[in-house]
Amino acid sequence: MNPLDWNGQQFLGMYGPFLLLAFVGAVFWKKWLNQPQGSPTVVELDMDPYQVAALEGEDATVKAAVVALVHGGALRFEEAQLSVANAPPAGASGIERAVHAAVAAGQGSLWELREAARAEFSWLEESLRKRGFLRTPEQDTAYTRYPQWFFGAVLGLGAMKLVVGVIRLKPVEMLVLLLLLGVFGLWLLGRHQRRTGRGQKALAMLRELHEPLRLTASSEGSAETMRPRDVALAMGLFGLGALALLDLHPLRDYLMPPAGPAGGGGSGGDGGSSCGSSSSCGSSSSCGGGCGGCGGGGD
Repeated sequence: MNPLDWNGQQFLGMYGPFLLLAFVGAVFWKKWLNQPQGSPTVVELDMDPYQVAALEGEDATVKAAVVALVHGGALRFEEAQLSVANAPPAGASGIERAVHAAVAAGQGSLWELREAARAEFSWLEESLRKRGFLRTPEQDTAYTRYPQWFFGAVLGLGAMKLVVGVIRLKPVEMLVLLLLLGVFGLWLLGRHQRRTGRGQKALAMLRELHEPLRLTASSEGSAETMRPRDVALAMGLFGLGALALLDLHPLRDYLMPPAGPAGGGGSGGDGGSSCGSSSSCGSSSSCGGGCGGCGGGGD
């Protein structure tokens, strides 16, 4: 029998649990697609500071380079503007050189620096993919689309029943509520992070491994003892807050601009630091008796 011809109680009694099961299945499917999941080896965790920052994203990586170059004296920040103070250090990484060259060419905004460093950042991303810390483009397509399409198809069935109910002048309030919960679930499924399961574990292990660095960076007098490389690593792993006692106060508004009228602020790592967590949707419940038809059968 066509579900669209079921009466409201029959359809809601089936559709509520089905929608919830479909959401749970999509969440597990998405997690399964986020491969690999295994823990990284000690060798795989041996990365330079900008590979570590790249786990958080392009924005975090460029900011780490800016902070390291300012701390090391290659760049200066005066009158709300970056400028060149000295040549980049002899052992500067590719992304540091790209940022330094962009500033020397008069490109001072974070957006311009990200554009200038994009080729170097792509190389960093590729090195992380080889370690299994980031998804390949093919994996990312499956991860971001397939579970959402699956759940969207289940929502589509409910939307079709809603249209039938409206045409037949049946009460559809409970179905509308279920569909709103479903749309929220679809939004949750659309949220994603860049890292694989192994990448998530790598970032957690790196933060635990470098906890002494965070304590050093947040200690008074640390500016004199920390190398630019250490500053970049602390920035990439723990953010600007870990460098609160370094002489970087003029840079703070530049790196983390205040929120605008709409509440938007400076962007963080992956999709905000994106540390990229997901949460489960509120449960939907089936309709009991007396809720009306929501598109009853053709009587």
